[in-house]
Amino acid sequence: MVGEVQSSNSPNVALEGNEVPIESSVVSPTQEVQSTPNEINIENQDPEAPVEPTTSPNKRGLKSDAWPYFKRKKIGGIWKAICKSCDKKIGGDTKNGTKHLFDHISICPKRTERGPKQAMLKVTEKKSGNRHESFVVGNYTFNQDVSRNELAKMIILHEYPIMMVNHIGFRNYSHSLQPLFKIVSRNTMKNDIMKLYESEKSKQMKILAKNKSRIAITTDMWTASNQNKGYMSVTAHYIDENWILQNRIIRFIYVPTPHTAEHQ
Repeated sequence: MVGEVQSSNSPNVALEGNEVPIESSVVSPTQEVQSTPNEINIENQDPEAPVEPTTSPNKRGLKSDAWPYFKRKKIGGIWKAICKSCDKKIGGDTKNGTKHLFDHISICPKRTERGPKQAMLKVTEKKSGNRHESFVVGNYTFNQDVSRNELAKMIILHEYPIMMVNHIGFRNYSHSLQPLFKIVSRNTMKNDIMKLYESEKSKQMKILAKNKSRIAITTDMWTASNQNKGYMSVTAHYIDENWILQNRIIRFIYVPTPHTAEHQ
């Protein structure tokens, strides 16, 4: 579209392409018209005039989850992404990807959330003796691996069946507490428990290797009344560097019953 600005003191000025019509009834021949290349004032532009796209030059558009947290503008002929929280300008060219946008979201000093899909707050209670002093609200970042590790510890501590992770009631309850937590299958939870066991075993062996005192070994055998199965545990007793008696189970095995002198 070609627009003309009529002036009584100057010839007609033709505007083409993405130029903005100058809203003035009189234009002096000596008056300079200021215009910034590649920038468009959308509010003052004629709605019928074609405009340069200000979102994305590619065919797919801005599909990343990071873009809702930035304004994209062309400054000096270069695309810039401007943070909506702190107004910091970083590279906005789609050819460079969006990793640097996510990095800025995680460190932006004026943001109250730490991810494009999270908006959570952690409330910490401060106590003074038996009195509740105050509550402190801060940022909270959900971690899937930490939650899986805590679930494995809970199953071990309370001797819950591993099948509980497949129970629909437990899944609904977990989802109500944290919708982002993905419940794993029974086999995956079994692997998590074995990894936790191997990790704790390695830590304990390192502690015993550094111990400078003597270590006493005791064994205990018993038969589980509800299973009619025999077990034996091997326990290490030692005094640590702070003169505190420590007891650690270093072996727990199944022993076929009965435990009599004839069957040893």
